[in-house]
Order: sequence, then structure tokens, then C-alpha cells
Amino acid sequence: LGGITELIPNRDGTWTVKSNPLEIDFSGHQVNCLVGAKDSTIWIGTDKGVFLKRGQTVTQLITDNSPFTENTKAISFEKDSSLWVGSDNGATRFSKTTHGYTFDQYHSMPSANESEVSSIIKDAQGRIWIAYLNSSLVYFENNEFHDPAIPQQLKNISTVIRDQSDNLWFATEGNGIFHLKVNEQVNEDDFVQIGLDQGLSSLEIHQLIFDGQGRLWAGTASGLDRIAFDTSGNVQQVKHYGSKDGFAGTETNENATCLDFSGSVWFGTIGGATRYDPMAEPTSTVEPELNITNVSLEFDNIDLSQSQFADSASSFFQLPVNLTLPYSMNGLRLTYNGIDLRAPHRVRYQWKLEGYHNDEWSLIENENSVTLTNLQPKTYTFKVRAIGSNEQWNSEPETYQFTVLAPFWMKWWFILICALVVIAVIRFIIKQRERIYIKREEKLQEKVDERTIQLRQEKERSDELLLNILPHETAEELKEKGYASVQRYERVSVLFTDFVGFTNITEGITHEELVRSLDEHFRMFDEVMDKYGIEKIKTIGDAYMAAGGIPTRTNTNPLAVVAAGLEMIHQLKALNQTKEFNGEKAWQLRLGIHTGSVISGVVGKNKFAFDIWGDAVNTAARMESSGEVMKVNVSGSTHELVKDYFECTSRGKIKAKNKGEIEMYFVDRLKPAFSEDETGFVANATFMALVSKDEKNISMAN
Repeated sequence: LGGITELIPNRDGTWTVKSNPLEIDFSGHQVNCLVGAKDSTIWIGTDKGVFLKRGQTVTQLITDNSPFTENTKAISFEKDSSLWVGSDNGATRFSKTTHGYTFDQYHSMPSANESEVSSIIKDAQGRIWIAYLNSSLVYFENNEFHDPAIPQQLKNISTVIRDQSDNLWFATEGNGIFHLKVNEQVNEDDFVQIGLDQGLSSLEIHQLIFDGQGRLWAGTASGLDRIAFDTSGNVQQVKHYGSKDGFAGTETNENATCLDFSGSVWFGTIGGATRYDPMAEPTSTVEPELNITNVSLEFDNIDLSQSQFADSASSFFQLPVNLTLPYSMNGLRLTYNGIDLRAPHRVRYQWKLEGYHNDEWSLIENENSVTLTNLQPKTYTFKVRAIGSNEQWNSEPETYQFTVLAPFWMKWWFILICALVVIAVIRFIIKQRERIYIKREEKLQEKVDERTIQLRQEKERSDELLLNILPHETAEELKEKGYASVQRYERVSVLFTDFVGFTNITEGITHEELVRSLDEHFRMFDEVMDKYGIEKIKTIGDAYMAAGGIPTRTNTNPLAVVAAGLEMIHQLKALNQTKEFNGEKAWQLRLGIHTGSVISGVVGKNKFAFDIWGDAVNTAARMESSGEVMKVNVSGSTHELVKDYFECTSRGKIKAKNKGEIEMYFVDRLKPAFSEDETGFVANATFMALVSKDEKNISMAN
């Protein structure tokens, strides 16, 4: 926490310690990481930013003409032109220019508490992986950040390293180690977890590093674990180094490991720096002295060696010879002991029971006894082996053989009796089936009742379908009277849209793609209509028609319809950006609105259709055809009703087909007081409350 210390090797094997090699202005900073660059510059990440040590000169990293002062936890280079810096606030990429480093990319988690970066590394595919200490990880590829599919346990990542085979290794604080074989695609199943079952001493992993022999060292909350792998990449053995093994650091620190030129591994701990010298590792081929010392029942305290279940006892440990147990005593406890004079606390065991579920060795464990329960009738051979501090297993395991007898209900005569009972039960069942026919009428009645319920459900679905075709009030009147009366409305705002250049858009796409695209756009429009309480009337080809103020009469329908028109264009623009990104053609529309009187009704006999008629409908159509692409064009009458809530641009009088000259306006946006954001295309809560509080809400019947 008080800066850095430089260790300089001497020819005699000793080290010269140089405290605080940084200049006096920087020596008191908390150092989080050290990274060496190709030009021999040492990059130092501290709680006050990034510093560069070139020889005896120390300078602070300047980005965009300002010192970089964030609490830096990770530094990584992407080629020679980009620099990644991870801090408490997320990950930032800076591009190197002739004028220094300038901001290029940035990523952080949604919560500030989850944005502390612990590690940044580049894989063999060119992806930049960013790990978060209190969250998960992302990677950067093709100028985009991606959330990979990862196991749920892969979180709270303390460090990430890359091995000589370009695989990635992730250390977590609470879930052990994860290994990823890097491919073009990242799948959840590609991650392999290493935990307590594989021999780790702790799941709190703070640091990772490979030594010169290809062994993985894991710094934990309780010491060091050295992990050796077999030729298939599976964990072969894990050796733990704690206080009893000479590791005095107790707990390791994050980002504090190094493999030096001599093959020694350095570890930063809460008690200082610790070095592992592989040349000083003692070698021994002596196996632990192993014996099975006791065999007893799981629950009963019986001396089996002197019981009726054994022929005799062995000479030294008095183990029962030729042990044969009844099935009622099919639980056995075996105790064994391995002796390693050099390090008795380092003895561990593996056992297996031949004849049980499988013949595989158990996990390596410190416990020197095992309890075998629910043993089935057969002869078993128990085997146990030990491994000492020199990682040397017994060449031959210790064995013990015993037999469990079958109970009476597994004898042949008992099975015969059971078979006779089964035959009797079958005869009884046959007799019972005769009674089933008596209840057939009851079953038939149940089917009639079920069919009645189905018919009722089908009627309910028919009613739901009718409500999807007609307004609620109109549908209810049609069901009650058999017809729907004609209604007149004095203030209705009619909206028309039409896609521009629809023929050109549809060229080169299939019929299925055309229908899918139309459905996608019209569904989007339907959602806008539902939001503002506007009634969709119909679609004709690529044209869309809706009206506000029907079937329920409202005074605020001009506001709702104009706001809906702006939001339709806003959503269409967003959809077009996605289409253009995917190489698809963008859809453009004209939109017109007019407010006036109309009449409504239901026409047709076989297929009902709700529609509206009147001069307002025709004028609204002219507003659309006289408008411009991706603009809301409204008539003068509509403008008078909405001008206090929207910013509009006068177009003057425009000649419309069969209508002469009509005063027209472009609605540019909502006024800031009623807008959700600065674009002015989406209404805020104030505007929506204004639309919903219609003081003259008149029912259709009136």
C-alpha cells in the first residue's frame, strides 16, 4: 500500500532491495498492478491513476491532454496502437496518436458497485476480455461489446490469464477456477470448473500463474495450490502449501504474481513477497506406510474378530478374517492409517469398493475412515491407498475382503410365494373389470359434460375474436341486437399513413418476407395506438388508418392522435437503423391527420367490418398524400387544437386533390414540457395524464 519495491538480483544469488524507486511525488500511492511494455517501460496502475517508469524517470499517463487519475486495477495493450485501462469505473480503450492517447471505447456494468475491473486480457482470436470483480465478464470484438454465454457460477472474477496453448483461465472469489479452450464461438459448455472436488484447498482464488513446468499455481485465501495436469488436460494432483510448508504469506494478493528468469515463482501476499524455487524442492520416492487398522459395524459396537461372523482375527490389528455378515448388518466402517514421517499432516487417501456401484477410486481426501452403507448381498473387496508429502502413491493398495448374505426375501422360495400372490391379485383384477362395464354410462355422461365445457370455451373464443375485429361497444351491441346502429361523431381525428416507394421496397424479396415485414410494421403501429387509446380502423395494402375519439367520444383525441403520429415516425426511424445495419431496405412513410366529423357503422353480412365515413376521412387522406416523407402533416383545424402542446411549422395553403387549397402544418415535435426526451417524439407522463383526463368523456350511447 506504500508504493513499490524493486528487487535487483546479484551474481551471488542475493538480492538488492530498492525501496520506493518512484519519484517522491508518486511513492505513496497504492499500487494495484505492474505491466511491462515492449519498449521496457513499466506501466504502474495505482489508486491515483497510471504512471510510466522509463529508467529512472516517472511520468503520469496523459489522455486527451489531461492526467488519467482513476483507481486503476488492470492495464493491457491491444497491438501497438491501443491501450486498455480497467478501473473502479469500468474499462476504457485509448488510441495512440501522434499527440498521445485519446479516448476510443468505454464499458461498465449498469451498477457502479459492479463496475470494478479486475483483469483485461487479449485471446488468440483477437478478442479483448474484461473481467469484473463484483460481477461477470464481457468481451470486445469487431468494435462491439458482447455478453458471452457463461456458467452461472462464473462471477466475482479476480484475475484472468492465458497459457501457452492460448487457453484462458479465470480465477473467482467463491467458485474456484474456470478453464476455457478458446474457439471462434464462445459457448457455456466450453467452460470447465476446477473446485474442491478436484483437490483445491479453497474456492477463494486471488491469483493465477503457470510455472516453467506447465503447472498452474493458485493463490488462495489460505495459501498456495500447485495444480498438475495429465496429458489430456485433466487435474492430476493438487499440492497445497500453507504455513506448515514454509509459506508465510497466509493470504495472497490480486495481480501480484511473477515468473522470473531463473524459473522461480514470486507471490505477493499480505505479509510481503514470497518466492518458490523449484530447484529447492526436496525429492523422495518413499511411499507412506499404510495399514487397515479397524473394521466395525456402522451402528453396533461389536468386536467382529471374536464374533460368529468371522473365522478368526489377524495377528496384529485383530481384523476379522473371512467376515460374513447378515443383510441386517449391511453397514460397515473401515479405518486406515498412513504414516509419512516427514510430514504426517500431508497424508491423504483414496479408496474404492470392488463390487459396489462402480470400481472407480474416490476423490482424494484427508479423512482416514469410510462408512459403507446399504450394501447388497455379494462379496466385496475394499482397497485403499495413500499419498504423502512427496506426492508418491502406494504402489500396491491395502485390501480387505468381506461378504454380505442375502435376506430371506431374496431366497427362491420367498420369490415363489410372491409369484403365487401376484397370480391371485391378477384373478381379482379380472373380476373387478366386470364391474367397469356397469359404470360405462357414468363415463359417457362425463364425456357429454366435457363436450359441453368445450362448446362453452369455443363460444368464449368466438367472442374474443369478435372483440379483435370490432370496438367493444359495437361488438356488445351487435351481440345483443343482431345489428350495430350508425353513430355520428362531431370531433374525430383521422390518421392516414402510406409507405413511400412501396413497389421498390418489395422488389427482390419473397412474398413471405413481404408479409412478415408488413406485419412487423403494423404491429408496431398497433402498439402505439393502444398506448394512446386510438382505434385502429383498417389496413389497405401498405396503408394504415386509425381514428381517435371513437367509439368513445373525447375532446383530447387530436392531442393523442398527433402524439401517436410522432411516436410512429420515431419508432420507424429506430427500426430503419436496425434494418440498414443488417443490410435491409429502410421503409419510409407519409403521415397525415385531420380533425372533423364522421359517421361510423358495421357493414357486411358474412364478414363484419367496422368503418368510418365523411369529409374528415377524405381530408385526412389528402393530408397524407400532400405530406412529406417521415413528417407529420396536419390540417389547419387540427393545428388549432394542438398548437399549445406541439412545435409546428406552417406550410401555408397547399393545393389538395378535389379539395382546393388547404392550410397545412408540419408537426415538428412535442414542446419540451410534454416530451420524454430532447428529441420530442415521445410524450412524457404529464402529457399522457392530460390526454387521459378527458373532462367530457361521453359514452357511445349518448
